[in-house]
Formats: sequence, C-alpha cells, structure tokens
Amino acid sequence: MQPSASLAVIADAPGVFKFSKMKLTASERRDHILQMQSPNWEIVKQEYDRLKFDHRLTDADIASWFDYANVNSFRTSKAYRRVVTGVVRVWLKTQ
Repeated sequence: MQPSASLAVIADAPGVFKFSKMKLTASERRDHILQMQSPNWEIVKQEYDRLKFDHRLTDADIASWFDYANVNSFRTSKAYRRVVTGVVRVWLKTQ
C-alpha cells in the first residue's frame, strides 16, 4: 500500500513504515489490512475490536472456534496475532 497524503508515515528502514497516531479512515484501514503481507498490529487490533463490538463477540467465542482450551490460552498463544489478522481479513473480505 502506498501511503496516501492523509497518512502520517515515518520510514524506519526501506519498506518498513510506522504509522503515527493520526486517525485512518475505515477504507484506509481496510486497504492496509488486505494489501499488506504483515499489516500494522494497531490497525488490525482496531478493526478486531470493531468486529467484536459489531457482532457481540468475545475473545472466548473466537477461541472456541479454534479449539483453544480457554480464552487465556488464546490470548497468550504465539499464533494470536496471526489468528486475529486472519479473522479480520475474512471479515473485511465479506463486507
């Protein structure tokens, strides 16, 4: 994703971008998550929280979908960010 004029982006290293605390529009967040191989976690987390709110889900519900023993094992799992990113991507693709 090429940063738009409305994004405040700081280049740390070639190909590595950090987004400032500037608010992104919903379409900018969606594009970032769907187009980047490793999207910014803060943006993914924001969409994940919106998904849970919109559909009245909890981490426990999502943990049960992936056969975690409990919500704590889901949240502390090494795969937590990958699972959350995948769930958010599926949700965004179906909108």
